[in-house]
Amino acid sequence: PVPVPAERLRHEGRFKNDPTWVTWSGGFAWAIPHGSRHVREAWEFVQWMLQKSTQVQYPGLGETPIRTDVIKTPDFVKNNPQDAVALRALKFGAAPVTLIYDAAFNEPNSPWFQMFTDAVYNNNLSGGLSAGQSGFESALRSAGD
Repeated sequence: PVPVPAERLRHEGRFKNDPTWVTWSGGFAWAIPHGSRHVREAWEFVQWMLQKSTQVQYPGLGETPIRTDVIKTPDFVKNNPQDAVALRALKFGAAPVTLIYDAAFNEPNSPWFQMFTDAVYNNNLSGGLSAGQSGFESALRSAGD
């Protein structure tokens, strides 16, 4: 289970009217829940996944690294120009607050994922942006957001 403050379990203070449970948001976060049986091993894994030498391998596996310093690795930008663009843009990023966040951004068939894939990996910027825009509008209409 996801760790929560004790006050939430007791429905006290700012958690008085909140449900006891919570969910993980997104899918791009590493966490070691309280009570894990293999904390040391999990921490070693997280550290390994975040090492620069591991992150530079991400594009070959179909993923974009999260460490911006990988663009300083020899030949990274030349071999992974799309990832370099995404990494340089991270400093301008923001997460919108909306009830449709998971549906719009995190789900495998989300408008964001489809737009990014089409624009970056299929080299179809205008088609990706157009499909993404209509997908976001559709998701917003469905939620009444």
